[in-house]
Amino acid sequence: MISSSQKLKSKQQVGDVITVKVIEQLDAKSWIVSLQGTLIQVKNTTNIALKEGQLVRMQVSSLNPPQLIFKVPGPVSGRGA
Repeated sequence: MISSSQKLKSKQQVGDVITVKVIEQLDAKSWIVSLQGTLIQVKNTTNIALKEGQLVRMQVSSLNPPQLIFKVPGPVSGRGA
């Protein structure tokens, strides 16, 4: 997504750990997450079970193309995304 790429480039750096909100499951491994209102498609290649509305931590692994990986296992408590 172009807007996601621009958002990652302007606000984050490779290695940053960010909190995103799980919005929707697309298929067995693909999800839509929200990073401060910007929707980003990610793949869950971990054993972490996700559910809509959950907050999770991800790490920025690349800015071009924008890529996020699940960095810290398990859900995040508190507010964010």
